[in-house]
Amino acid sequence: MIAAIEQFLELLSNPPVGEPDRLPALERALNLLSLIYCDTPEVEPERGDTLEPERRDYMDWRATAQTAFPMLGFYRAAGYGNVTEEPYDAIADAIDDLADIAGDLEKVLWYWRNSQPIEAMWLFRFSFRAHWGAHLQGLRGAVHAALYDA
Repeated sequence: MIAAIEQFLELLSNPPVGEPDRLPALERALNLLSLIYCDTPEVEPERGDTLEPERRDYMDWRATAQTAFPMLGFYRAAGYGNVTEEPYDAIADAIDDLADIAGDLEKVLWYWRNSQPIEAMWLFRFSFRAHWGAHLQGLRGAVHAALYDA
């Protein structure tokens, strides 16, 4: 789990030099995070830490993501809603997705290093279901389209 998080955050901060290598590296990192989520056991936090981790500002992550992946931007996405409702088109932002995923994973990494690993594992799974997992799924589709639908 931690290696996949570190790899993703490193990819944003130091993307491959060659532009053609960036999207395949991002595709791999996103797929790996998704697989790691599936393989991470369901746990309950032991202490329920209330520690507030040091984190980069959202706008800082957004600028980092924009620099690393300038070829990404807005993309069409399915709107959220009840499955019995009519679907609708929505616009999503790949740079926002990257920044949100990075911010959530940075917090998991902080807990791993400064608290107990079980707290980090719980946060990884909880925040995937509550927030960054939706960003990851939409972003995976956008990256796939950028790579293969051109």
